[in-house]
Amino acid sequence: MRLFSSSSVAVALLLCAGAALAAGTPVDLASKEQLEAAQKTYAVADDLFDAKRYKEAITAFRASHDIVASPNSRLMIARSYVELGRITEAWREYQAGLAEAAESATRKKKYAKTRDAIQAEIDDLEQKIARVTVSLENAPPGTKVSVGGVDIRDWTAPVVVAAGQVEIVATAPGGDERRNSVTTTAGQTENLTLTFEAPEAAEPVPPPVAEPEPAPPSAELTTSGIPLRTWGYVAGGVGIAGFATFGAFGALNNSKFDDVEKRCTNDVCPEDVRSDVDTGKRYQLLANIGLGIGVVGIGVGTALFVIGGKEKSTARQRRPTVSIGPGSVRVSGSF
Repeated sequence: MRLFSSSSVAVALLLCAGAALAAGTPVDLASKEQLEAAQKTYAVADDLFDAKRYKEAITAFRASHDIVASPNSRLMIARSYVELGRITEAWREYQAGLAEAAESATRKKKYAKTRDAIQAEIDDLEQKIARVTVSLENAPPGTKVSVGGVDIRDWTAPVVVAAGQVEIVATAPGGDERRNSVTTTAGQTENLTLTFEAPEAAEPVPPPVAEPEPAPPSAELTTSGIPLRTWGYVAGGVGIAGFATFGAFGALNNSKFDDVEKRCTNDVCPEDVRSDVDTGKRYQLLANIGLGIGVVGIGVGTALFVIGGKEKSTARQRRPTVSIGPGSVRVSGSF
């Protein structure tokens, strides 16, 4: 076993970075400098693996692979993950390494052995692994899922895990978590559902309040909103009151006239009768005014009543009517 230190690993990685002209160059296209740099880094990683320093070995093997995409580096990364018990990541590396080895074997036969070794280890691992499918309910967009501590991009496909108990965690963007664990059996697939709280439904928007339809205009002619016939009734009432006034003061005037006539002889009246004469004249004037009001009120009221009735009748006549007959629709009325 080759002796090494942390500083030697760092130096080797720096050499690799400086020598790499293009990350992950295919083995058949890599330059001499790239191959040498990748080989040196691979040797350091191999020593770390032998020392069971698997995490550091993974870093070094990946650095070597980033210089030259050798399927041997992929194989060793997968083996390191197996030793760490990180089966999900090991499975990923095995699958990627198998594809690389199959491609490289078509150009360099030595990688056929790598391809066969990876396939054999996949077959062996298949006897020890289980699979888990994850379903999320009401998960907000951007929710992340980890299975057995490994972040999973596509959790709708079965995720390979080591047989036994495995924890699944779903984390929403706001930090809300849902977690559960499931006990898996080698060769079988377990299903697990994590449910988030359903988002609150938006309050329904109340429908707009319909504006009340304006009342249809009255068919009767109005003044200040009052039909003419109503004004006719008012005027008629005033006329009746005028006639009543005429009747009352006319009666009083007649009474005064009779009294004065009795007290006067040959048109000669005593001095104290003069005031009664003046009172009689006032009664006569009020009676005449009442008569005038009565005549005008009754006349105006009658005219308004008649006009209001004619306007109402005319409005009815102007209202269009619709009649439906066989094969025809008829609208009648004047406008």
